[in-house]
Amino acid sequence: RAAAAALLAHHAQVDGIVCVNDMIAVGVLEELRARGRQVPRDVQVIGFDDHPLMDIIGLSTIRQPMGEFGAWAAQSIATLLHRPTAGKAPSVAALELPVVLVPRATTRVPRAARTS
Repeated sequence: RAAAAALLAHHAQVDGIVCVNDMIAVGVLEELRARGRQVPRDVQVIGFDDHPLMDIIGLSTIRQPMGEFGAWAAQSIATLLHRPTAGKAPSVAALELPVVLVPRATTRVPRAARTS
Protein backbone atom coordinates (compact mmCIF):
# COMPACT_ATOMS: atom_id res chain seq x y z
CA ARG A 1 0.00 0.00 0.00
CA ALA A 2 2.90 2.37 0.72
CA ALA A 3 4.22 1.85 -2.81
CA ALA A 4 0.79 2.74 -4.20
CA ALA A 5 0.76 5.90 -2.07
CA ALA A 6 4.18 6.90 -3.42
CA LEU A 7 3.13 6.20 -7.01
CA LEU A 8 -0.04 8.25 -6.66
CA ALA A 9 1.84 11.09 -4.95
CA HIS A 10 4.11 11.42 -8.01
CA HIS A 11 1.59 10.47 -10.70
CA ALA A 12 -1.79 11.69 -9.48
CA GLN A 13 -3.43 11.43 -12.92
CA VAL A 14 -2.55 7.77 -13.50
CA ASP A 15 -5.57 5.91 -14.91
CA GLY A 16 -4.30 2.34 -14.79
CA ILE A 17 -2.00 0.25 -12.61
CA VAL A 18 -0.68 -3.23 -13.47
CA CYS A 19 0.59 -5.06 -10.40
CA VAL A 20 3.20 -7.80 -10.19
CA ASN A 21 0.75 -10.02 -8.28
CA ASP A 22 -2.79 -10.06 -6.95
CA MET A 23 -1.91 -9.32 -3.33
CA ILE A 24 -0.11 -6.12 -4.31
CA ALA A 25 -3.16 -5.19 -6.36
CA VAL A 26 -5.32 -5.53 -3.24
CA GLY A 27 -3.06 -3.01 -1.48
CA VAL A 28 -3.35 -0.68 -4.46
CA LEU A 29 -7.15 -0.96 -4.31
CA GLU A 30 -7.10 -0.09 -0.60
CA GLU A 31 -4.96 2.99 -1.22
CA LEU A 32 -7.08 4.17 -4.14
CA ARG A 33 -10.26 3.85 -2.10
CA ALA A 34 -8.64 5.67 0.84
CA ARG A 35 -7.91 8.54 -1.55
CA GLY A 36 -11.48 8.60 -2.84
CA ARG A 37 -10.55 7.30 -6.29
CA GLN A 38 -13.20 5.10 -7.89
CA VAL A 39 -12.15 1.83 -9.46
CA PRO A 40 -12.47 1.31 -12.43
CA ARG A 41 -13.95 4.71 -13.35
CA ASP A 42 -10.94 6.77 -12.21
CA VAL A 43 -8.22 4.13 -12.13
CA GLN A 44 -8.19 0.59 -13.49
CA VAL A 45 -6.23 -2.06 -11.58
CA ILE A 46 -5.07 -5.47 -12.72
CA GLY A 47 -3.18 -8.14 -10.82
CA PHE A 48 -1.23 -11.23 -11.82
CA ASP A 49 -1.73 -14.84 -10.66
CA ASP A 50 -5.54 -15.20 -10.36
CA HIS A 51 -5.48 -16.10 -6.67
CA PRO A 52 -8.78 -17.86 -5.81
CA LEU A 53 -9.95 -14.97 -3.59
CA MET A 54 -9.70 -12.48 -6.45
CA ASP A 55 -12.94 -13.75 -7.93
CA ILE A 56 -14.71 -12.75 -4.69
CA ILE A 57 -12.96 -9.36 -4.61
CA GLY A 58 -13.64 -8.79 -8.30
CA LEU A 59 -10.02 -8.07 -9.22
CA SER A 60 -9.15 -8.26 -12.91
CA THR A 61 -6.04 -10.37 -13.25
CA ILE A 62 -3.75 -12.34 -15.52
CA ARG A 63 -4.02 -16.11 -15.05
CA GLN A 64 -0.89 -18.12 -15.63
CA PRO A 65 -0.73 -21.93 -15.95
CA MET A 66 0.91 -22.68 -12.61
CA GLY A 67 0.59 -26.45 -13.07
CA GLU A 68 2.53 -26.34 -16.33
CA PHE A 69 5.13 -24.04 -14.79
CA GLY A 70 5.53 -26.31 -11.77
CA ALA A 71 5.93 -29.40 -13.96
CA TRP A 72 8.58 -27.64 -16.06
CA ALA A 73 10.44 -26.50 -12.94
CA ALA A 74 10.40 -29.99 -11.43
CA GLN A 75 11.64 -31.54 -14.68
CA SER A 76 14.41 -28.93 -14.94
CA ILE A 77 15.57 -29.64 -11.39
CA ALA A 78 15.50 -33.40 -11.98
CA THR A 79 17.56 -32.96 -15.14
CA LEU A 80 20.15 -30.86 -13.29
CA LEU A 81 20.38 -33.39 -10.47
CA HIS A 82 20.95 -36.34 -12.79
CA ARG A 83 23.41 -34.72 -15.19
CA PRO A 84 27.12 -34.67 -14.42
CA THR A 85 28.06 -31.00 -14.35
CA ALA A 86 31.69 -31.22 -13.12
CA GLY A 87 32.37 -27.53 -12.78
CA LYS A 88 30.03 -26.42 -15.54
CA ALA A 89 27.35 -23.81 -15.01
CA PRO A 90 23.85 -25.06 -15.78
CA SER A 91 22.44 -23.89 -19.07
CA VAL A 92 19.84 -21.16 -19.05
CA ALA A 93 16.43 -22.15 -20.34
CA ALA A 94 13.53 -19.99 -21.41
CA LEU A 95 9.94 -21.04 -21.06
CA GLU A 96 7.02 -19.29 -22.69
CA LEU A 97 3.61 -20.16 -21.30
CA PRO A 98 0.25 -18.79 -22.41
CA VAL A 99 -1.55 -16.44 -20.03
CA VAL A 100 -5.20 -15.44 -19.93
CA LEU A 101 -6.72 -12.07 -19.12
CA VAL A 102 -9.50 -12.49 -16.56
CA PRO A 103 -11.53 -9.26 -16.68
CA ARG A 104 -13.54 -8.46 -13.57
CA ALA A 105 -14.78 -5.37 -11.73
CA THR A 106 -11.50 -3.43 -11.56
CA THR A 107 -11.18 -2.82 -15.31
CA ARG A 108 -13.57 -1.44 -17.88
CA VAL A 109 -14.26 -2.17 -21.52
CA PRO A 110 -11.97 -0.13 -23.82
CA ARG A 111 -13.73 2.81 -25.47
CA ALA A 112 -13.30 1.34 -28.97
CA ALA A 113 -15.11 -1.86 -27.89
CA ARG A 114 -18.09 -0.11 -26.26
CA THR A 115 -21.41 -0.07 -28.07
CA SER A 116 -23.66 2.97 -28.07
